Amino acid sequence: MSPPILIRNLRRSISFVPLIVAFLAITTAVFAQEEGDKRAGKTTAGMLRVVSDVDRMSPVIPTPQETYWGKGVLIVGNDDAFTCPVELRGAAKTLSLLTEELHKRIRKQFGASSAADGQRGVQLVFALDAREAPAEIAETLRGLGNEGYVIKTTANQILVIGNSETALWHGMATVSQLISRQGKQLVFPEVEIVDYPLMSERALLVDIGGQGFMVGPSRWGFEQWKEFVDWMVDHKFNVLWLEFIGSGTLMGNLNMEAGEWIGFPLALKSYPQLVCKDRPIRRWDTAQGKVVADTYTAPNVKQDFVGDLITYAQARGIKCHLFVGYDYFAFQLPFVLKVPHNDPAHPEANKVYDAILKEITQRYRHASGVMLCTIENKNQPTGIIHQIIRRTNEAYDIIRSINPKMEVGLLADYLEWQPEQLEHIRLLRQRVPKDVSFGYSPHREPQQKSWQRVHGDVWRYMNYTQYAWDHVAYLLPSQIKEETLGSYAVGYRKIVTQAWYFDVFAVNYMALSEYSWNATSCSVEQFWEKATEKLFGKDASDLMRTALKHTRFDIRFDIVARMIVRDKLDRGLNREFTFWDMYVLHRIPRLTDAMLKDLEEDARQSLKAAQAALPMASNREMVEMTVISAERRLHLATSARHLLKALDLKKAGDKTAARDEINRCLQEGEKLYKAATRLGIEFPMAVHDAQIVEKYRRIHEDMKR
Repeated sequence: MSPPILIRNLRRSISFVPLIVAFLAITTAVFAQEEGDKRAGKTTAGMLRVVSDVDRMSPVIPTPQETYWGKGVLIVGNDDAFTCPVELRGAAKTLSLLTEELHKRIRKQFGASSAADGQRGVQLVFALDAREAPAEIAETLRGLGNEGYVIKTTANQILVIGNSETALWHGMATVSQLISRQGKQLVFPEVEIVDYPLMSERALLVDIGGQGFMVGPSRWGFEQWKEFVDWMVDHKFNVLWLEFIGSGTLMGNLNMEAGEWIGFPLALKSYPQLVCKDRPIRRWDTAQGKVVADTYTAPNVKQDFVGDLITYAQARGIKCHLFVGYDYFAFQLPFVLKVPHNDPAHPEANKVYDAILKEITQRYRHASGVMLCTIENKNQPTGIIHQIIRRTNEAYDIIRSINPKMEVGLLADYLEWQPEQLEHIRLLRQRVPKDVSFGYSPHREPQQKSWQRVHGDVWRYMNYTQYAWDHVAYLLPSQIKEETLGSYAVGYRKIVTQAWYFDVFAVNYMALSEYSWNATSCSVEQFWEKATEKLFGKDASDLMRTALKHTRFDIRFDIVARMIVRDKLDRGLNREFTFWDMYVLHRIPRLTDAMLKDLEEDARQSLKAAQAALPMASNREMVEMTVISAERRLHLATSARHLLKALDLKKAGDKTAARDEINRCLQEGEKLYKAATRLGIEFPMAVHDAQIVEKYRRIHEDMKR
């Protein structure tokens, strides 16, 4: 069927590594004394056949490291049932959940139940012990690491053998994605797969119900969370960070002095007044067409499901870390407890944060670990490092006293604004326990290298939902691939990204799954084709690729919005606008009609494609979000173009024409605001839209005089 595995092992050892190195070199990493390719010996007809089959794209995401296709298929079921009996062999016998989860996926995808006793014919075998495998597979497994697995088909068997329970979960995910329907039969391809991850830790960070309360996971109940974990299993993520914070200001524009804040997403006994329960908020009411007062309670406060969620995830090979804002992320503290929210030197504030950390860790003590998040604010004094070190040691003692097996990590968030503070990085390594891992966010150079060089055990934390609260921009796979491989080249083996907005940005997390697992899987174009077809369905995928291509990140909604609100648009005046984008300072001289015209044309293309895709898409929610995104950008561009023209006409003395233009501006602005409220999210997330329209109204009133 394919070249012997032992021969392929030899070929992989002498050609696969140089291939990765050559590819990673484009990220500007320098590799010293790298050996060139060596001859692999005589080329056989079998080898040539495998090469010719490389273009057969695997339906699996992330793409397996090595896939060798045969010519035929194995019949594993029919319209009504999956008839392939499953055997858990040897040490795998305790993993009955594997069979249940495989059957669940087949029911969901094909509507086929599982035959009670199976039928004679093809058998699916999961084995955990290499001794249960043929000699050539056992030899291969020894070089694949903890998460490595092999799938091999014979005439009447699908054999899945892994190096760990987690590896078998990866194998199960691959098996479920390789099953397809041909006519009235369910089939599995003749195939041989050798698979293992590039990055050892591949994590998603989710908000349980704090500052990301308006949309996505923080609104979910337990059943939706379980579906999310299943999605992580399918995409071979292996760590879930569960974020517990108080009220941040990121989603802000809530008046804390008036009691408008969110709070901690669990029923704290230590400080019940800080809990996210019946907290006053403002939201847009579509029926009334205005902002109304309301209350918000975190789902995990209504029903504390996180303990069960941790059990559910860890039973499926996904570790859970509690991500806790320590000395930060509780902006309501000054208003409720009269102590500072972000001063690690303040003893009374220390007591509050210690008590909260202790309660969260105790309640969910069966989690795999705790990641601490320090103060984030910019421009911290140099001496802050000594307070951070002291507090980290105190937190370490609290966590380990509750569960000595818990992993402990630290995300020194304030350092993301101070890339020159190499001494702080060194002090952290020297003065905290040696088994504390670190998180690094999100500068590129030089701090990315220095963290890895000084510590080694560092999580690369990247933000692939940047500016998500405007729902107007997607980070496409090319950027995610570049950053992931760049991190790998520097030496990172742990990677994590925010997944607050899973229901909007799932395609970004699919890209992270792909490239943190397999660096050389396929081109970005091939992955993009595969991912969008999987996410939206075959009929809608081409249109959605066009729609997402035109959610351009270089002409961002929030940048244009802030330039309008802050008067960065008058001609001939010093109106330069500066902004930080992923911690890089950008400068725009002023808002121009040419820039807005580009934004308008781009939005029209995105809107046209997304509207055409909507009736045929399998995932309507993401398409609807894309439609609304395009509408907002379109109405922003058209209204702002009318605004600039009105200002020019006013300056030229043509007041009548200026009033006509500002009327058109306000009409388009009202459409913008209406589109924003259709997102079904809380009012603060549409704050830019509200500010823009208010700005238009003030100018409109001024021109009427």
